[in-house]
Amino acid sequence: MELSPEVMEQLYSADAAAFFGREAWAVPLWEEAAAAILSLGPEVEIRYSKTQVTFRTKNGFAFLSFPYRRKAGWPKECLILTFGLGYPVEHPRIAVKTEAAPGRWTHHLLLAKNGQVDETVMGWLREAYAFSLRGRSRKTPE
Repeated sequence: MELSPEVMEQLYSADAAAFFGREAWAVPLWEEAAAAILSLGPEVEIRYSKTQVTFRTKNGFAFLSFPYRRKAGWPKECLILTFGLGYPVEHPRIAVKTEAAPGRWTHHLLLAKNGQVDETVMGWLREAYAFSLRGRSRKTPE
């Protein structure tokens, strides 16, 4: 994938270096996942916190983090890619899913090697991106 100078700047920012600096093994996973997520649209922003990297439009739709609790069988070195949809995804790649709010499902999958952000994952990320552009639903008064 050919990356624009703008995307390169976001991938290799001081914030990215600070977040991934102690975990050199994670950098190739970060590069692949972030480049794929940034390719979804020009309005995708990246925000960093101590515990995760958030990709957002009007709302956050994809997140990368290090696992702070591990389930048995998870790889020692992995990132968690989290995305939100309006329905639960039933798929073996989904490590954990929860209904964070009515009609808002959070899905977590593990990234342990390059090539895992494949067309299946990109399909979910495209849906999450579109879901984030809709904004929060508000009930109308009756």
